Amino acid sequence: MKRFFKKLGYSFLGLIVLLIVISFLLPSEHRIETSIKINAPIQIVFDQVNDLRNWESWSPWKAMDPMMEMTYSNPPAGQGAFYNWQSKNPHVGNGKLILTEVVPFKRIVTAMDFEEWDDGTAEFTFEEEKGSVKVTWGMTHQVGGHPIRKYGMLFQKGILRKTFYRGLETIKVNSENR
Repeated sequence: MKRFFKKLGYSFLGLIVLLIVISFLLPSEHRIETSIKINAPIQIVFDQVNDLRNWESWSPWKAMDPMMEMTYSNPPAGQGAFYNWQSKNPHVGNGKLILTEVVPFKRIVTAMDFEEWDDGTAEFTFEEEKGSVKVTWGMTHQVGGHPIRKYGMLFQKGILRKTFYRGLETIKVNSENR
């Protein structure tokens, strides 16, 4: 019996070492991206993202916590505009989102300052295609060299991609129903 537990201990230790070695091969930067086609004028679609007040109606995080408080800069749209959010939901947290780059009807880049998590950037691109607009929401996330964070991001990528798509679906509904 003692021999069994000794082998089990060595196997467990070997597994831990293997996972750590593999983590060195995992990327320290992850890219998440999803797109949708929206049948509406580009001005309407672009405004859904550029005017931060619209985010309350389509943000997947606002849907997770309808009680989330959002306060806006003045003006609430265009480069430099921002909103702060406060949520008691641990999956939403607190922070600030800033529109750091706005190229009208082409691209919007955001910077996110999460109080509890790492900061991040995301971007929205808008491409007109035969009477519709293709909107792509992407995010690049730096996780550094920590093995647990690298594995964690591997699991989060699928969840975030679905979350982004839910937001894009709501932008689609909002834009097409205007």
